[in-house]
Amino acid sequence: MTADEGMTGRAATFTGGGVVAARCAAIGVGVSAAGVLAGLMVSGIAWWERGLVGILCVPLLAAASLSLWSDAGEQQADFARLRASGLPAVAEVVAMTVTNDGESDWATMTLRISGPDVPMFEGCVRCHPEPMMRLGARLDAVVDPADNLFTLRPV
Repeated sequence: MTADEGMTGRAATFTGGGVVAARCAAIGVGVSAAGVLAGLMVSGIAWWERGLVGILCVPLLAAASLSLWSDAGEQQADFARLRASGLPAVAEVVAMTVTNDGESDWATMTLRISGPDVPMFEGCVRCHPEPMMRLGARLDAVVDPADNLFTLRPV
């Protein structure tokens, strides 16, 4: 897309569930990191094995916990903004590819979004494909026109 074709938008963060569920998952992973650390301290394995497992596992679990917590906060902030200042718009699917990651299908869609009070812009979203998602489909969207934050989900 060239600069004179319009602005680009950012899809609102969606973790796949509610903020409470994401925060609970983050706490669960954080507790797991603490549990691994405590287990290593009381286990009877060699000191170097404890150190190796601790150096490898605990930082990874802690990073995963912080990432989940951060994503939940970003989702909460995005949807709060859209509830407060979002305007209705229509998102037309102008390009779509479906890929499989080995477990499930993912649709990557390029959308042309516009509405009565929303200047036209393009955005990209990646989600599980649904029957209504096809090339040329017109989907309901909610947009914050301040910076073109958008979602296809009801707010």
